[in-house]
Amino acid sequence: MAWTAPKTWTDGEVVEASGSGSLNEQLRDNLLVLSTHTHTGAAGMGASTLSTVSFTGLNTVTFADQTSNPSTNGRLQRNGANILYYNGSSAVNLTASDQAAGTPSMRTLGTGATQAAAGNHTHTVSFTTNGSQTMVTAASDAYADGSTTTRAIGSIDWTPSGASSRAVFISSSHKMIVGGGSQVTGTNVTVVIKVGSTTLKTITGVTNTMTANEGVFYQTSGTSQVTFSAEATYANSTGYPVYAYAALRVSETTGSA
Repeated sequence: MAWTAPKTWTDGEVVEASGSGSLNEQLRDNLLVLSTHTHTGAAGMGASTLSTVSFTGLNTVTFADQTSNPSTNGRLQRNGANILYYNGSSAVNLTASDQAAGTPSMRTLGTGATQAAAGNHTHTVSFTTNGSQTMVTAASDAYADGSTTTRAIGSIDWTPSGASSRAVFISSSHKMIVGGGSQVTGTNVTVVIKVGSTTLKTITGVTNTMTANEGVFYQTSGTSQVTFSAEATYANSTGYPVYAYAALRVSETTGSA
């Protein structure tokens, strides 16, 4: 049954039950067409394409199974249990997880290349020694005049083995002694650890006891040689030469953080 365009009525017409322009044709048949129309786009059927439609308050959407993937740009459709979107070059499965990097998808937790990392994940960092320990001394003058002296007490060269994500930990130990090996009583020393002319750490209040494992962290993105050094500042009131000892060790990370 097809839709019949409504006629224009004029005064004095006789209304009949059947035939062209009848009540059956104009009312019954057209209402039946409207009640069973399939949106074919034909007259009275309505188009199969909706535009500028607002779905405010929509509760659910049920996709009919197309048993195939979409191949028209911008089309979203269901194939079996999957919802797929055609992006102009391929059908993207919106219900699949862990798709290729750069493709939006759900992600499982893990350490794989396409997985999402959990907030409590950890990385293993391994350390290898790159550089040797050095022990160097510097002597002040022998006069007990109480003057403050700053002396270089050691340096070590380090060449990074990689151009990125390399870190350095420098441990230093310090001790002040006078000639003959006896320890200095009441001598306070300030020790500065540097890379080039840049101060990495200043350690104050060092006395005549060993202060070990003063950690310093340094990171570089290049592979050029780096020189770390230590210097001590102190006042000599002993009347004897005073020696400042420092031990520097460089350890390089080879893992990831």
